[in-house]
Amino acid sequence: MTATELYIRFAWSLQISVVFERLTGVASLHRYPKIPRGCRSPELTKATARILPLTPTQHATSYAYRPCDSILTEIPFLKVLSNLVSTMRLLEGNNDGKFSLTEHLGDAKPKYAILSHTWGAMTEEVTFRDLNDGTSEAKVGYDKIRFCGEQARRDGLQYFWVDTCCIDKANSSELQEAINSMFTWYRDATKCYVYLSDVSAIDFEENHQLSRKTWLPAFAASRWFTRGWTLQELIAPQTVEFFSKERCPLGDKKSLEHVIHGITRIPLDALRARPLHEFSVDERMSWAKDRKTTRQEDAAYCLLGIFDIHMPLIYGEGRKKALIRLQKEAQETQNLPSVSSKDVRTVSLFATSENRLFKTFTSSFNDAPVDLLPIHFMERERELGLVRNAHQVSEENAPARCAIWGIPGVGKTQLAILYTKIFLEDATVSAVFWMSCTNVEKLHQGFSKLLNLIDHPDQFKPEQNARVVAARRWLEQPEVSGILRWLLVLDNVDISTIDFLRENLPRQGKHGRILITTRTEAVAHAVCKASGRLQLFLELEPPAVENAITFFLKSVGVSENSMSSVSRHQVTDLIKFLGCLPFAIEHAASFMTQSSQTIDSFTRLYRGNEKSRILNWRSLFSAYEAKSVSGMFTSHLHDLRRSNPEVLGLLNILVFWDPDGIEFETIKTGALSLHSPFEPTKEPSKSEQNRHWTQWFALSLMRILYFGFAFRNKNTATDASNLKPEKTALPSTEMESLIKLVSSEVQLQSALQQLQMLSFIKRRSAHEGGEYCMHDLTQTLVQVALESEGTYLQWFRYSVRIVCGAFHQIEDPALPESWRRYEGLISHILSLIKYSELVDPKNVDLLTARTTIAAYWCNRGRYYEAREAYQQLLRIGSNALHDADIETQWKLGLAEVNWHLGKLDESILFYDEVRQIRESRLGADHPDTLHAVEKLALVYRSQARFAEARSMLEHVLESRKTSLGPDHLDTIQAIEYLAMTINEYAEAENAEAYAEAESLHKQALAHREAQLGTGHLDTLWTADSLATNYRAQGRHLEAVEIYERVLEGRKIQLGEDHPQTIWTLANIASAYTSLGRLNEAAVMWKQAIVFNEQRRGHNHSQTLFAVEGLADVYHQQSRFEEAINLYNRALRGNEESLGNGHPSVMRKMHKLANLYRDQKDFINSIAMFERLLERRKTRLGSGHPDMLRTYHDAAILYTLMGKHIEAEQCYRLELAGSIEELGSLHPETKKRELKLATFLRDQELQAEAAEGGAQGAVANEEVTSAQQSLNDRQE
Repeated sequence: MTATELYIRFAWSLQISVVFERLTGVASLHRYPKIPRGCRSPELTKATARILPLTPTQHATSYAYRPCDSILTEIPFLKVLSNLVSTMRLLEGNNDGKFSLTEHLGDAKPKYAILSHTWGAMTEEVTFRDLNDGTSEAKVGYDKIRFCGEQARRDGLQYFWVDTCCIDKANSSELQEAINSMFTWYRDATKCYVYLSDVSAIDFEENHQLSRKTWLPAFAASRWFTRGWTLQELIAPQTVEFFSKERCPLGDKKSLEHVIHGITRIPLDALRARPLHEFSVDERMSWAKDRKTTRQEDAAYCLLGIFDIHMPLIYGEGRKKALIRLQKEAQETQNLPSVSSKDVRTVSLFATSENRLFKTFTSSFNDAPVDLLPIHFMERERELGLVRNAHQVSEENAPARCAIWGIPGVGKTQLAILYTKIFLEDATVSAVFWMSCTNVEKLHQGFSKLLNLIDHPDQFKPEQNARVVAARRWLEQPEVSGILRWLLVLDNVDISTIDFLRENLPRQGKHGRILITTRTEAVAHAVCKASGRLQLFLELEPPAVENAITFFLKSVGVSENSMSSVSRHQVTDLIKFLGCLPFAIEHAASFMTQSSQTIDSFTRLYRGNEKSRILNWRSLFSAYEAKSVSGMFTSHLHDLRRSNPEVLGLLNILVFWDPDGIEFETIKTGALSLHSPFEPTKEPSKSEQNRHWTQWFALSLMRILYFGFAFRNKNTATDASNLKPEKTALPSTEMESLIKLVSSEVQLQSALQQLQMLSFIKRRSAHEGGEYCMHDLTQTLVQVALESEGTYLQWFRYSVRIVCGAFHQIEDPALPESWRRYEGLISHILSLIKYSELVDPKNVDLLTARTTIAAYWCNRGRYYEAREAYQQLLRIGSNALHDADIETQWKLGLAEVNWHLGKLDESILFYDEVRQIRESRLGADHPDTLHAVEKLALVYRSQARFAEARSMLEHVLESRKTSLGPDHLDTIQAIEYLAMTINEYAEAENAEAYAEAESLHKQALAHREAQLGTGHLDTLWTADSLATNYRAQGRHLEAVEIYERVLEGRKIQLGEDHPQTIWTLANIASAYTSLGRLNEAAVMWKQAIVFNEQRRGHNHSQTLFAVEGLADVYHQQSRFEEAINLYNRALRGNEESLGNGHPSVMRKMHKLANLYRDQKDFINSIAMFERLLERRKTRLGSGHPDMLRTYHDAAILYTLMGKHIEAEQCYRLELAGSIEELGSLHPETKKRELKLATFLRDQELQAEAAEGGAQGAVANEEVTSAQQSLNDRQE
């Protein structure tokens, strides 16, 4: 028998002991057999000696009682046996688009995909329990699961695994097994998808290599590369694919291996699946440098797979003990040197395996201007880390490059200086060279200086090119020069120096590093292309506000703890005004220090007329090249004014827009009206003012351009009194050049590119011609310049005209297809409004645009914003527009917004005012008057004033049929509103009313489908109303089918969070509740609550409707306490907004009374029923369906309480009301007779039951007597 056969026989003889313990977690006391002689080996003998005790005492003190995971992995065969019995759960996609868990034992696993990601908050992630109880879809983390499932399906994989929900973490043994198996699970996965939630690729192109520059900096800084567990998730799988938060593919481990190597310092061989045991322990530990884990012990546990170790998990032992155990296991299984003494964090900042080969040079020096570093430097740890990663050892024999770009004053030079200091801290670095690169002459000077510093023999050559070549060759040939490592810093590279740098930068020498700073992304991109590769370039952005505040306070010597809240607020405003730019902050701090200003006095100066003087103040002691804030751009502004005044004019227009979203398309569209030549003319007449804006826009704009004032706005001069006197308008030739520029796509693109190269703007996207942004301080500096020139108001009006020109060309704000364009332009309108409040508050074009914006926000369901807009317009007044009807339009809009927000009394006031105005001016049957009447009727319906609402809507319908015809869409709208009113008024059991409403709904739906199409929003609204009618009739399945179609259509057109979408979602939840699909209903109700709270408020009727619906679900699930809290919240909210007598209030009281009854809380239940009976008797007739239901449920309660007399009285009152309302022969009346008879029979009163069923007159007398008796009892 071979050794292998003996080995297998021995292993199977351990099944009873080891496998039993492995499967059950119960240690076996069974004596283990001896190792067969034929399969003994030192390794096997050593491992088995720990698990085969000779006596019970030895057994108890030996390794045999260690957790069995450790035992099983001591012996190779048992490690295989462990894998055979391990269980892995996988997710499988179902036909309904959802996912279910499946279990797979041992190696019998199908091909699967696996997800790697960083966890969010624990409340956001989907757990094993969430997946089982059906609440997973309500969590934010479900999107990641859906993404993984969809991507796996696209790759032909039916199964996939996600760590958040495929492990039952409440089961400690299962969690231990999973962590020990994790590396194997990732290794065996067919695909590993890395979802990077902090990496955006909005400019993604089909060939993502072309757009890599847009996301690579965020990729390199991703949190995923800093987490402990993601290390094995990167190394273990064969195929690792990276995705942005928009689910755009960024590349895989193979295509991004050089980038990943630079970020993580993991050798390429390790990324290419070289066996891990071939790397030293120290080297593998270094891969985990700076990686963090949430729990301390996981710093060791996350490396189990990296070292091929299995060991028990002991949470609570701490980081140090866990690392010691890791070391011990590594020594025993691999016989490697100790690693416990070297914590991951002790690795040097620039340590690499290559460093051990370098010599230490005593002649090291730093040519960087380190004395210019301020005492208090802004924290830039992230950026320093990115530069360090980019400067890791290059795979090619060429210097590694990295470029930092950003706007002036952001701190690029300061960061580069700081980096040189850190770079020189490594003993292997020999020299740092610094060159200013604003022009070619300074570059020549820099190369000559390099030769002087190293005392090169060619330093005295008269030819400049010879000196440059000598310096380059010296850097490229370390074996000749004797220098092994160097850093060359090229500061403030300008576009004019790119060709020179391409020709003369060192091309060889893998130990050299090049760091570039520049103002623009285009230059950074150009200088980082070398040897056929694009190396890293990153944008240096202004620091966060909190960091900027800390820097400012340190610079002025003020303690943050000593500041008052007012001073803190002033400093925050100041920092935001300065755009958080380090240079501007240091400049302001220097001004304060040298002029002995306090924070309060300094902020007053900034807000007042001294702002421009402070920005122009020169700080002679500044470490920056520019000595004043305005000096950062002064030279460029002068150059533009001299060489390209029309480009400067474009900049002057853009500085009043929203700086974060300047679109090429907006400028181009706004300039369309400038194509035709025209002459200045007289003031437009009243009739001309009422035409569409396109008939007079160009004429009006040119009037402004030539004469510097706007038509119909004669009071502007007084509004702009705080500005310097206006100069005459631009000369016509200069204005014509500007019009020509903005009207030509080619010239406009060229002008924007020029502004970009000068750092006035920055390109954010190439979509539709490009989207640009501008720093706040740039905006302020240019505006200050315009103010000092006396042209501020003139350029502001040009800016308004361009934006409003683009704005008014968009289609109806009610159309969803127009919303994207509106959203892109509204930010510019709001920015212009902010400036107009100071200098031109009654600007005609802005008032017109604000009216449209308010209507747009109402259509989008952004009711609070719309309400504020209408209120502002009404405060300004309509005098500027010379249009009396526009104020009526504003009131009408405000009335509608108030209705949507549940402010019904305010809505009625405005609607009624508008109705009266229009009725007196236009007549009762004018379409505009009917519109106001119709809207007023809808508010009455919301107040449960159904009779008034129905009467008004019937009048509107008849008038429209007469004037517009039965097929007109306005007539159909009146039919729809009437049907909805009848449907709500019908309540339960009124079959005839429901049938009438259903007929009207179907009539309206047929017309709208024929005229508008099935997918039109108005058609979907009618379909939703028809489904609500079906639901009220108990036809829930038919209702759900329609609701789901409506929901899909509204999601596509309006979005998931639009109020109409949420309305349909709540309707589906209501139908699901009635159908008993409670878990699904609960998820939908919760979503509806969240969205309605965000859009309408916590006490809005729609929010409370969803709260009531969730309470209904909890009631049916016997979660009584939760249901009571929700019912009470809904009841309080409705009482406050609708009043005690509203049907919605009494409906909630009824449900709460029944809930108390089901909870056996009879005292609260009877108290609630008595309050409810009192209110309904006051407002409803005795035969109203709600009154009959109240009597019936109160009777049930009295029966449970043993109060049979009171129960009988309620049954008789219910029967009497039914006879009065429906008649004695109605089926519902017969049912109630039967209920009363059954009750009496149960009380051994069969004779009285027969008498009550046979003779209606006798029954009526008894009912009257019972009514009087109940009244007496209540009194």
